[in-house]
Amino acid sequence: MITGSDGRPILDAKHQAAIVVIFVVTFLCPATILVFATIYVRLRAGVSQAWTWKWSNPVLWDFISLGTMLLLTMAWSTLVCVQTQSGLGTASEPRDFADFEKEEYAVELLYLLAILSWKGLNGLSNAQIFGLVGERRRKQATVATAIIATAFLAAIFASAFQCDGSKFWSVVGRRRASCFNRTAFWSTLGGIDIASDILIHGLLIPTILNSKMKWDQKQGAVIIIALYVLVYVTTASVRIVFVTQLWNRPNFALIAAKKDIATFSQLVFPMSVLCLGKVSRHLDLESYLSSSIGGPSRRRSSSIAKQCARLPRHSKEITTHVSGPSSGSRGTQSWGTESIEEVPLRKQMIMNRQSEHANGELELSEHITVQHDIEVQSIHTTNGE
Repeated sequence: MITGSDGRPILDAKHQAAIVVIFVVTFLCPATILVFATIYVRLRAGVSQAWTWKWSNPVLWDFISLGTMLLLTMAWSTLVCVQTQSGLGTASEPRDFADFEKEEYAVELLYLLAILSWKGLNGLSNAQIFGLVGERRRKQATVATAIIATAFLAAIFASAFQCDGSKFWSVVGRRRASCFNRTAFWSTLGGIDIASDILIHGLLIPTILNSKMKWDQKQGAVIIIALYVLVYVTTASVRIVFVTQLWNRPNFALIAAKKDIATFSQLVFPMSVLCLGKVSRHLDLESYLSSSIGGPSRRRSSSIAKQCARLPRHSKEITTHVSGPSSGSRGTQSWGTESIEEVPLRKQMIMNRQSEHANGELELSEHITVQHDIEVQSIHTTNGE
């Protein structure tokens, strides 16, 4: 058993690496299942609302953000598991130190890329939610998301070239003049990370509380969002503690293992909280804040189809020949009679549909139907004079 500088026992490299791998695999598998379940539920919700692939739909952004975050987290986890073969978790300098440094360099870049995608795509998803309340709020949320994404994009370039020379990935044991102050860099970036996530998701809470949603819907959504923010702030704060202790320490690889566990927790646990909220429909905000997205719902369309099926056969046939004299051949007169008979029946159907809507609004297709029927009746009436 290896002991540290304070005399306390430290797990050897194999045991420490095994802890990292077991922790990653144990929580990554259920998180993957949960993400796929969330995407399935969200896509079903979108189809039931006659969902279309348009950028103003939050369902689309959920699909992109969760899918992208899962792929980047899986890539990051794979690289960390590979790094355990290079000495991750050892209390002294790893044997394959050159490979270890390169892998640590790639791990940090993948982490920043995952956070960038999560901030940007989640911010755009929430911006569409704000758009259901007001266009001004949507624009403000989009601008804030763009600023946050730009900051993390700059951090990626800074981290990619944090040291000079040909071995720009070599960050351990370098003189301070060769690299920028990484402790200050990660501490500042960690603070921006926490503050930006509170801004992106926390601002949803007053919007929900001031909306016309039912109280139980508000309560469920606010609890999930508050829990997400709490988990994210906690895991990100723990990561900051380890990442500031990481550089130029003799037990660099051991602290890196603890930092990777905290990083994995930050990537997976907050995302899982949001997935649970969406699977349980507590965060189905676009359905709560708006009656439909992308057109009439399947329920409404099927209701119209059922009413059309109950009409007589000759009333269901829409006459397309609306020009020509009403007098003349018998066929022309029969067309005029059927179109005039169709109007009261179709008007009655429209009035029935209107009574089912509390807000009294008609669908666009129903407006077209009424306008078409009135034009048909007007034309045949004029031709009959």
